[in-house]
Amino acid sequence: MRFSQRIGKTRIKTAIQIESMDDDLRNSLWNVFREFAFGKIVSSKNRMSFPAPPIFWTLWIDFLKKPLVTSGDTLDVAETSLSQWFFQEAQWNEIYDFMEFVSRNSLQHLGIDGNEIRKRCNEILERELSGYRFVGNYIAPITNETELKEIEEVLRTAD
Repeated sequence: MRFSQRIGKTRIKTAIQIESMDDDLRNSLWNVFREFAFGKIVSSKNRMSFPAPPIFWTLWIDFLKKPLVTSGDTLDVAETSLSQWFFQEAQWNEIYDFMEFVSRNSLQHLGIDGNEIRKRCNEILERELSGYRFVGNYIAPITNETELKEIEEVLRTAD
């Protein structure tokens, strides 16, 4: 709990997010995507001329199903196009579709580890009081931690 929450200056989150997604959760999930998608790709290179990484082609073709011409050729333009969809156009459930797609397709050919994405997302989903968690490769509704652990154990045993 933050200082401001302890002294009553800032509200403490208490409501589970089930049919919505607040800015904190949306921003945090974007940061996970960005960390894994760009972490190894971009260092101090000039973003304006750096070519868009292959993950953008995969997302445009297989997830968004938009014409490639709308994605942009440089990292800067492609990221701006994708972030506009993520923050301005996508509904809360589409953000979960997106994160599921990115992690489930692993994009290992691009050096992105789906297991690490799912682990990091679950930390954020718990922290931000989301009513959903990754269970295996899919995001599923949860009702309590005991239920989540039981589901995960069944999936682990089934594998």
